[in-house]
Amino acid sequence: MHIHERDLVGVHRLWGEMTAFPAGECESALTHLLKAIAEILGGTDAFWVGATRLSAVPDGDKLSGWRPRAVRFLCQDAARDQVLARFRSEHKSNIVDPQTEAMLARSGETRACLRRELVNDQTWNESALYREVLLPLGVEDRLVGSHVVSVDAESYIGVDRGKNDAPFAERERDLLQLFLLGSCAMHRDLMRSRGLIGAEVPLSPREQDVQQLLLTSLTEEEIGLALGLTPRTTHQYVVAILRKWKVSGRVGLMAKWLRRD
Repeated sequence: MHIHERDLVGVHRLWGEMTAFPAGECESALTHLLKAIAEILGGTDAFWVGATRLSAVPDGDKLSGWRPRAVRFLCQDAARDQVLARFRSEHKSNIVDPQTEAMLARSGETRACLRRELVNDQTWNESALYREVLLPLGVEDRLVGSHVVSVDAESYIGVDRGKNDAPFAERERDLLQLFLLGSCAMHRDLMRSRGLIGAEVPLSPREQDVQQLLLTSLTEEEIGLALGLTPRTTHQYVVAILRKWKVSGRVGLMAKWLRRD
């Protein structure tokens, strides 16, 4: 691997920092992770994607049955919201950028890949992703890694660099790979917090907010006050969340997190 002892210290420290976040603080943990990864790898931005695979893959599907179910940028703004809306629209029409298509072709193994390992310079420079999306955002190069959560669920971390930065090299790739290999519980929690694994149906954004507080010591009344919800609405969300997890109460929900199943 193309890394040094100081790199190992940084990754080990980040592993420890991530395990220190309690179950009810997944969003804070994700923000911390993206900031730390961007700093360690020298990126201008970082993002996370939770993806699951369809049970039946349509013929000719360029995503190989995979669908992004949750996306979070470190630098969240209107421009990136428009990018996400465009990607969702294109995916429905089976239009996929070459880097994503090549990355998905390697699904099933925890991996980190340099852009040039997935897509040659000519294909990259001619792609609509690069010309119409990334360049306007000031992105010149992208490093992507994926942790396999299950055969039908993967957790992705990507890091971007600007046009005045050197392209990502083997050191950054191997650092991301190392982090991915040692952060199994974190990736499961990120997917679980959105109901992408374990739950019968993915959670809505508001259900995710309520679930985070359900995993704390707050009462339903206190959860409602914190989120600006009426007691009735809060209880309706709680019932829906427990139903999706197929548990009878908060103790059962917490048990699923503690068992990490």
